[in-house]
Amino acid sequence: MSPREVDSLTYLAMGYGRGQVVEMLSISEHTLRAYIESARFKLDALNTTQAVARALSEGQILMGGAVKADVSNWPGKEDVPHQEAI
Repeated sequence: MSPREVDSLTYLAMGYGRGQVVEMLSISEHTLRAYIESARFKLDALNTTQAVARALSEGQILMGGAVKADVSNWPGKEDVPHQEAI
């Protein structure tokens, strides 16, 4: 999948709505639909939910606290100082 297809499915997997994904990626709704349809085709998925599930199970998109904590520009991530390990 392309990086934008991965971004689109990742944000949808995180629970963001299509309107929010459009704003975060600074793209049109038409473009988002094109990314999702292309990803669905590549993943042989019948719908967006199945595409997200297949991408997750195949490791093409990643979810979890560790990933979000390491990436400082995730939407919705608060600027909370991290405690350093002792």
